[in-house]
Amino acid sequence: MTNSSLVSYSLDILLVDDNPINLQLLGKALLSIFTVRRLDLAYDGYQALRLLEHRHYNVLLLDIDMPGIDGIETTQYIRRQPSSSIAHVLDANRSIPIVAVTTNDSVEARHLYQKVGIDACLGKPIIISQLKSQLLGLLDLSP
Repeated sequence: MTNSSLVSYSLDILLVDDNPINLQLLGKALLSIFTVRRLDLAYDGYQALRLLEHRHYNVLLLDIDMPGIDGIETTQYIRRQPSSSIAHVLDANRSIPIVAVTTNDSVEARHLYQKVGIDACLGKPIIISQLKSQLLGLLDLSP
């Protein structure tokens, strides 16, 4: 992709995956599609919640199967803010668009993701055109 084909919205994006290679590949894909103002990386749900305490993001791309707090639990903390929360998520992040990035994108899994507050799901391996169209639709952006 050339720079002229970048979607010209400055986005703050949080990527969460316990696999550094997945983070690197997804980060490169996002940088090839969007003008990214800030791209933060977290290796688990704990790190993601800590980042969400201090900074507002336009979108969260979240692996589901992670050690510690998985993607489902991370989403529940963000959406429902339990009283015994391990982190205080910024109010602006409580409605952040969340995209599950996972190897389990079955119909049943997608229903569970939707039930806990995940807005969209992308199967691994990521197809760049699907990533772009999902995020454009989810963030209500035009190319």
